Amino acid sequence: MPETAIREILQKALKYYPQISAGDIVLPVQLPVRVGAWLQMMRAAHDKEQNPFLANDVVTFGDFKLESATGRLENIKTGDVQTLTEKERAFIVTLARAEGRKLERSEMLLRVWGYKEDLETHTLETHLYRLRQKIEADPANPVNLVTRDSVYYLAT
Repeated sequence: MPETAIREILQKALKYYPQISAGDIVLPVQLPVRVGAWLQMMRAAHDKEQNPFLANDVVTFGDFKLESATGRLENIKTGDVQTLTEKERAFIVTLARAEGRKLERSEMLLRVWGYKEDLETHTLETHLYRLRQKIEADPANPVNLVTRDSVYYLAT
């Protein structure tokens, strides 16, 4: 199979693994490509993205510090501590791993819940509402977990 055809196939596969960029793909010098081995690597990266608690990330945003493995959320200014649910943790960790890049609703649904784009659900909005009740002084005017035009991001 020619290298260009392999690259086209891999590019199509990348749409299912948004955390891996085309620049991360290095084709082996020898052909044929071991697509099975490459897909295993992609699945492992995907699994880590879908389960953000594989590493105990400490996420700091606004006045908060979150320990992702335990869900312990501390308000740095007041010292108040609360525990977040698994999806609330995944929501924040997903935004933090975006490293300042703003994530659209469809991407959040895919990364946090594994939902496809076409699905109509209010799951994201419900979780966002509950999370804002926990972390915002005024949930109607959020400063830590911001949404603009269906794009989500964390305050830094």
